[in-house]
Amino acid sequence: MPPSAAVWARDLAALVADICNLDSSSLAIGMVEARVNKLGNRLSCVVISALDAETVAALDRAVQAAAKQLSALGPRLAAVVRRGNAAEERVSAHSSVACVFSFDLLTFTSQHGLIDATKALHSCVTLPLECGSALMASADASIAESTEAAYKCLFTQTQLLSGAMSSAMTICDAEHLAAQLAPPERLLPWLSAAISKLFALHGTLLGRGSSLRLQVMLVQVIYTIGNSKYLAPHAAAVQRDASLQRSLLQLLVPLLHASPAALQLPAERRPAEFHIKSVAQELQANLHGGWAEVTVFCAASSALLRALPHASALAGLAATGVATGSQQHFGDQLTKLLVTATLLTLQAIKQVADSGPSSAADSAAAAEALWQLHTTLCRCIHYSAAAPAAGIRFDKLLLSLGYCMQVAEMVSSRVCAAPPGSTASHSVAKPRHLPAMSVAQVPATLVVAGACHLPPNDTLVARALLQALKLGPAALAFSPSVQQALGQCLDRIEAGEASHSTCLDPALLDVLQQLHQQRCEPQPGDALELAQAAATRSCAYLRCANLAGEGGPAAGQGAGSQRCSKCKVAWYCGTACSHADWRAGHRRVCRLLGAMRVAEREGERGEV
Repeated sequence: MPPSAAVWARDLAALVADICNLDSSSLAIGMVEARVNKLGNRLSCVVISALDAETVAALDRAVQAAAKQLSALGPRLAAVVRRGNAAEERVSAHSSVACVFSFDLLTFTSQHGLIDATKALHSCVTLPLECGSALMASADASIAESTEAAYKCLFTQTQLLSGAMSSAMTICDAEHLAAQLAPPERLLPWLSAAISKLFALHGTLLGRGSSLRLQVMLVQVIYTIGNSKYLAPHAAAVQRDASLQRSLLQLLVPLLHASPAALQLPAERRPAEFHIKSVAQELQANLHGGWAEVTVFCAASSALLRALPHASALAGLAATGVATGSQQHFGDQLTKLLVTATLLTLQAIKQVADSGPSSAADSAAAAEALWQLHTTLCRCIHYSAAAPAAGIRFDKLLLSLGYCMQVAEMVSSRVCAAPPGSTASHSVAKPRHLPAMSVAQVPATLVVAGACHLPPNDTLVARALLQALKLGPAALAFSPSVQQALGQCLDRIEAGEASHSTCLDPALLDVLQQLHQQRCEPQPGDALELAQAAATRSCAYLRCANLAGEGGPAAGQGAGSQRCSKCKVAWYCGTACSHADWRAGHRRVCRLLGAMRVAEREGERGEV
């Protein structure tokens, strides 16, 4: 039989009183902690629907009363720490017990819809903000606390704060919570100290290890700050604090690296801390960083995109009815994440590019990283075309593809504009990657345009093709397949049948009409020009779908790549792509590429 209303109220009140009076009593903290854990277990077994209305109302009132006392405990313990007349280890343990109890109550009220009690518990953020900040600011804290005690204190603070933020977003209490966290000078010092404390305790294990759950919770706090309109002043303060930004990025980057591999593990082996929501929060943390982080962002996004075969496998299981409900849900969520991940990454990189000057070396590294990301996007499109069971609307990737090219062009303009005497080499100053990206973007775009199971988005297709024509070799404009695709787009637009044609830029329409009127004919040497651009890629086969390929984007950089044994110019990720490219036309230019290579070498020897 469930406890009566009076029993619940009495037990809660007694435990709260003992927790709040630990600093002035002789009670052993361990005994109170055991009672907290026992009550937490009792709460987890409660079925609200089995309780009568009187008991539920009594519970709600008792929790609200407890929240009022616990919220007052934070400032009181902070004052004790600042006076320096108490053992900080005991204060730290006291704070941990209070945070755990507050979080247990918050979890219970959130799960069972006790809205008033949940809102009241949001005021308990004073425990981390007041007491936690005072403890971490104390000069004696690092000396007095053991590593285990320090970690436990930080973990319980972060758990309560992230839990309060999450529940506030869920029950539309963000405005009230923001008032509890105001002004920014109250929350940011805690966040900065918490990150520093984590680095001191587990700095060599970021992205893994025993502190993984704490790292993910800190990212959740950062995500909420950046994505709640009520916390806009806090987000602005974070952006102004360069030191805090660097620390947050130092935390975020290892998690971004670790997430793709974790997401591809079977459910039983996947760390509980890694789930779709946490990775999405990592991507949307609104930390823009600097040029040094661009390569990391690109690498993380590429790694996520390489999880597409895993999403495809889950979709295949779902299609055959073999997948469980959780597997199907996870696969759907992963697919959505893959579509949005690159756009979020590129938006962050664009903000970096817009933020100010960079060194030639940083710009060149960023351009190379964007080239690699673009290569992965192209491979995703070709993989999806060959494996429609992936369930991904790969036409959505076309938007990311064009955006990636746009950002790469912007970054490359910085490299090309490098002043004399800068660290940019002459070869880097001529961006070989833009023609290589262009010749790869065309077949990827044509695959999307020709997919019979997708409605053609003529605006996206036309933009992507024209972008490639602008930045790629002149021979691209003479390609019959490009001419045909542009003509079809123009015909549908003029007939009013195009998808999203109302969004078409008039200038874009003019360019389409000009190209259509020119009726460009293929020229001698076109195939060789395109082959030369393709040969600068790690895989010269422009329809490569090998998402398992690793290494850099340039010729010879692919892990395990092979060079054509005849021309010794074109590189491939494997035998399959080598044979496919031979059939696609490499056999017609192989000898010419080889002859040009020999001539270039002889010319270099002659100059010496």
